[in-house]
Amino acid sequence: MKKRRWSSETAAWLPQQAWFANSCSCWVKFPCHLTSPSNLYLVGGSFGLREFAQIRYDVHKLHGKVDPALKEKLKQSTVTLESEYEKLEKSDLDNWENIRGPRLWEDSRTVQKQQREAIRLKTE
Repeated sequence: MKKRRWSSETAAWLPQQAWFANSCSCWVKFPCHLTSPSNLYLVGGSFGLREFAQIRYDVHKLHGKVDPALKEKLKQSTVTLESEYEKLEKSDLDNWENIRGPRLWEDSRTVQKQQREAIRLKTE
C-alpha cells in the first residue's frame, strides 16, 4: 500500500476524512464517516438513557402517593404486633399436611378436585 504524504491534493479530502500522523511521521487517512454513527449512538444513547431513567423516577413518585380514603382506613384499623401474635398462638401449627400444587402441564382445577376428593375420602 502506498503511503501518502500531506499535499495540496489531499487537502480536498479533509471534509470527509481526517488525516493523522502515525509513528513514522507519515500522514494516514482515517475515515470520519465510519466513526460518526458510533458517536451518534454514544451521544444519543446517553440522552435516551437519561430520559428513560427520568420516566422510571416519575412513575415511582406517582405510585408512592397513597389514596386519602385508604390512609384513613389504615389509621382506623387497630392491628398490632401483639394481636397478630395471639392469633398465631391460637392456631394449630403442629398438625398440617403438605399439598402438592399443579405442575405446568396439569390443569389446576382438575388437580384441586382430585385433592378435595382424596381429603373427603380420608375423613369418611
